[in-house]
Formats: sequence, C-alpha cells, structure tokens
Amino acid sequence: MTDNSPAPKRRNIFRYILTGIVLAFLSILLLSLIITFFYGKEVENYVVQKINSRLAIKVSVREINFSLLKSFPYASLEFSNVMAGDAQTSAKNSDTLLYAGELNLKFNVLNVFRKNISIRKIEMRDGFIRMKVNEDGTDNFHLLKKNNDSATTEFVIHLRQILLKNVRYKYSNKKEKLLVSADIDKVMLSGKFSDEQFSLTAESGLLMNKLISGNEEFISDRQMNISLTADVNTSSRNFNITQGKIKTGKMVFDVNGKTTSTEGGSKYNFTVKTNQSRLEEFSSLLPASVTRHFENLKYDGEAFFGIAVSGTTGAESKSEIKATFKITGGKISHKKNLRPLENIHAAGNYSYVKADGKTITSVSVSEFKAVLNGKPVTADFRIDDFKNPFLSLSASADVNLETLREFLPLDTLASLTGNAAINISYAGNISDATSAEASLNKKIKASGTLSIRDMGFSLKNNPLQFTAINGNFVFSDNAMEAKSFTGKISETDFNMTGKIENLVPFLLLPHQPADIDASLRSHTVNLDELLERGSNASNDTTYKLRFSPGLTCIMNVDIDKLNFRKFKAENINGTLKLHNKVLSSDALSFSSMRGKVNMSGAIDATRHDSLLMSCNAKIKGLDIHELFYEVENFRQQTLTDKNLRGTTDVEMDFASKWSSS
Repeated sequence: MTDNSPAPKRRNIFRYILTGIVLAFLSILLLSLIITFFYGKEVENYVVQKINSRLAIKVSVREINFSLLKSFPYASLEFSNVMAGDAQTSAKNSDTLLYAGELNLKFNVLNVFRKNISIRKIEMRDGFIRMKVNEDGTDNFHLLKKNNDSATTEFVIHLRQILLKNVRYKYSNKKEKLLVSADIDKVMLSGKFSDEQFSLTAESGLLMNKLISGNEEFISDRQMNISLTADVNTSSRNFNITQGKIKTGKMVFDVNGKTTSTEGGSKYNFTVKTNQSRLEEFSSLLPASVTRHFENLKYDGEAFFGIAVSGTTGAESKSEIKATFKITGGKISHKKNLRPLENIHAAGNYSYVKADGKTITSVSVSEFKAVLNGKPVTADFRIDDFKNPFLSLSASADVNLETLREFLPLDTLASLTGNAAINISYAGNISDATSAEASLNKKIKASGTLSIRDMGFSLKNNPLQFTAINGNFVFSDNAMEAKSFTGKISETDFNMTGKIENLVPFLLLPHQPADIDASLRSHTVNLDELLERGSNASNDTTYKLRFSPGLTCIMNVDIDKLNFRKFKAENINGTLKLHNKVLSSDALSFSSMRGKVNMSGAIDATRHDSLLMSCNAKIKGLDIHELFYEVENFRQQTLTDKNLRGTTDVEMDFASKWSSS
C-alpha cells in the first residue's frame, strides 16, 4: 500500500522556504560585511564631504561609523560626540548651537552603490540644542549656506523622520522677549520635509522647564505629552495645526491654529481648550502674577478652560493671550482654616496683551455664586494691570460671622459671633489706597450697604468684650456713613451716628489718614477698662494714651456717666476734636465733684515720652474734699482730702507735663 498523504510534500516546501530565508539572511549579512569593509570609509568620506559643503557652521566629530545592519533596510552613518557652533561665529556671545552624544543619518542601502545618497531619517540622542534670536533679529540656527553651487542631485536630504531622545532644548528670543526651555524625553517628527507642502505628524514627551513671554512666566516644570498633525508650506512659511492634543498632569487639551507669513514677519493664532479638569490643576497653569494673589487658598471642583494665543512678529510685533474658564461645584478654603466656601459656580477671563513696548493684563470673574454655611454669596470682580492693579468689585453676602471667622484667617480674634449682610460695589487703583499722600483719597469709587446684627467678639490678649453690636452703614466712594451704630465694650455702651472718610485703607494699611465727623451718645463710659494699661497691677497709675497720626476727628458727645479711677463725671456735653495727635475741646461741660464745670483744654500726645496737658476751667460749687479725693491728691501727701472740707467757685488755667518716668 502506498502513502499518498500530502504531509511529506508540505514538510519539504517548509524546509526549502526556511533554507531560502537563512541563505538570504546570510547573503545580506555577507554583503553588508563586504560593503562595510570595502566601501565604508568611502561612504563616510563622501557623506561628510557633502554635508560640509552645505553647512555654514563649524562641526566637530570624535568618531564616525558606517553600518548596514543596525538600521536595516536603511544604511546608517553614526556620528559620536558631535559639536556644532552657532551661526554667529563673529559675535561676542557666540556659543554652541548643538551637541549630540550620538547622531545617526539614515539612507537607502541601494543608493550607496550609485553614489546617489538621499538622507531619509535623522536621529539625535543625549545632547542639547540652543537656539537664539538677538535683539536685532539675527539668529544662530541658519545652518545651511545661502548659495550652494556645489550642490548636486548626488547628495540630497529627503527627510521623512526626525527623532530626538534625551535632549535639552532652549529657545531664547531677545527681540520678542520669549524664552522656552524643555527637557525632551522623546520627540518623533514625521513628514516629507523636503517637499514644498507636506503633512507633519509629531509625537513628544517632555518636561517644560520654562515658558516666559515678557516678564510673565506661563509654564514652569510641567511634564507634557504632545501629539499633533499639521499642514506645512515651506515656500509661504505657513503652518496649520489641524489636530493636536497636549496632556499635562490629568489635564488633556485640544490644540489647533496656524501661523502665516507676512511682510517682514509672521502672524499666528492658536487655541487650546479642555472640556473638563480639576480646579487645582487648572490654577497651577496660571501665571505667577495671578496665583500669588491666591497662594494661601486651596481649591477643589470642576473647571472648563480655553485659551487663545495670537500675535504678529516683525517690526510691529504684538502678542496676545486670551483665556476663559468656568467653575462648577467648586470649593475654596484658606489653608489655615476648615470652613470652605462651597458650591461655587463662576465664569471668568484672563487677558495678556503686549504691543509697542507696553503690557496690558487683566483678570475678571463674573457670575460668581457660592454658599458659606448654607447662606448665599455672590460677586463679580475684575483686576486690570497687574503692575498697578485696578480693582473693580461687586459683592453681596449674608453671612454668619462665626462661620466667616472659620473661613478667613483672622488671627487676632479669639471669638466672633453675629450676622452681617453686605452689598457693595468698589472701583479703584490699589496703589491709590496704599498711597501715603492719599489725602482722604477721592479716586476710589464705592457704593453699597452693610448691616451688622448682634455681633460680638473678643481679641486675643485683650480683656475687653465687644457685645450687642448692631449697625447700618452706607458706603459712598471712599466714605462710610453710620446711620446707626450701637453696642457695648465691656461696661461701656455707645450709640453713634456720623461719617468716616478713608476708613478701609486706615484700618488695613499703614500710614493712612482718616476723617471722622460723628456724634456719640452713651449712658456709661468706663475709661478704666478702655484705656490700655502698662501693667496688670490693680493699683498701677500708668496708662498709655496713643493717637494715630493720620486720624482727624470731630465728635459731639453726650454721656450720662464717666468713670476713671476715682474720678466721676456726669452729664458730659461738648465737642471733642482730634488733629495731629492733639485732643482738644473748646467747650466741654459736665458735673463732677458736686459742682458744675465748663472748660476748654487740650491733650498733646505728639511726644513719645510724655503728654502735655492744658486747660481753662470755670467751676461752680466745687467740693474741695471731693476734688482732692477724685484726683488722688494730685499725687502728693502734704495736703490730702482727709484734711479738707468746704465748697468753692474756681476759675483757673492749668498746664502740666506727664511723663512715663
């Protein structure tokens, strides 16, 4: 019986195929060794000669190797330790343009025999590239000679791929004041680079160390992955990104845009946007000039972001950045506090324009809505010109003050209770508010109302208790009018109405003036509690009386009872004036020491070590015993209240110097 099975035939066929592959491989290997041995040096010298004939810069190479196997089916010419000087050989600041630990040029194997070599791929590893443009517009990266009569079709560069690995890249443009610095892990560029028009594909992973335009740092130490496709026209110098993506952290951006050539320069317009990202990630992309205003805050929530970069280069250069953002479900809190501002919804814009040597910046937030402990907060604000910030603000809130203290870093407060409702609009340069010469600054524009209900607070290291504080205030430009303002400071009660000029700068900033025109009604004033003591001892007679040098005050007073140590006064009426640290009154009347006093006087606190006091007084029915008792015997023991009785009418002029020693 004969076996007609096809299996032996198939085994024979496989054997022939395998033998053929092995023979082909051995033939290629043998051919490669022969070519490398007999033609390697010739190819090396030929390629180097042709490259040098086209380069306008000096290049040094430590070693050159020719190989047919490492990059098969391409032949490769491997250069090690390549050093290329920049194109500004005569310039004082000339430097190394390029260094590569390894540089490979790849071309078709068959073209080696024809001496018709066409470079298809370039690979660069372990090096750096330093490109720069000087203030006069000259650059250091024009590598090829402008006129190349020696160029022939025997050696051409028909690039299809450029690969960079582990390369430090820096681009410095002093004319446009632009700096880009990056550590490239891998960049792959693909396209028919020698064609006049071609499609470019790019894939890269890099660490963007710095992106600086003008004095603004837009990116710092960001790991980025970039992929894009673009249409390139080398003759018209047009570049159009049709599709691109940038990934940094957890954020993914869609990129598109183009550059077009213009007479004497170029015009560019690019857009970058992301559909969704975390607020903390988004805020990290903002320039330092913006983020420093919010550096003590922490964020959470969803953010939507888009940016448009446009401008022109050349004689009339201009750069412009427009960014838009939207926040939903956000949360913001101060790093020192636990109570957050929740459920934040807002939309905003950032603008940066540089033209004619001037930079214009702004940031705005509109439709800001949030919740603080269940109560709504709304606001709109805008800051123009970060160098001389102009703030426009509109805000409305009804807040629990204890909750507000948990949100804001008020380190001087030991406790805070009550409620406040505010509705305010403000516009003005921050520098106007901080100007020491801001003579009751008229440039600030503000309007709105403030209502305080049942507020109470205490200060750290201060025994005074501020309670039952209620008030209604109206803001008008740089003034605040108190329609009503009542409360208690420990035992002292007050009911005030009046107007204060420049209050907010006076409270928040040093060396600021303030002007008060008010009326005070009080049942009890306890100066023992209100005046700051120099010692905790109960019998200490040292008090510190300080007046702010910028405070000017005119106050009509109506006080039922005033206590100061042993001194007692009732039915106090008159007008007190404070100017240049001198407290005075032209007509002050009160009942004391069982008599009636009408007086004028002044307390001069301009000296650091002493007080100057003077007065003119007319006193009727003065009880001499009470006089010596209440003024503590004028601090002498020769003639005391124990030895004196009777009443008298007195008209006197008095002057004294009180020192701390």
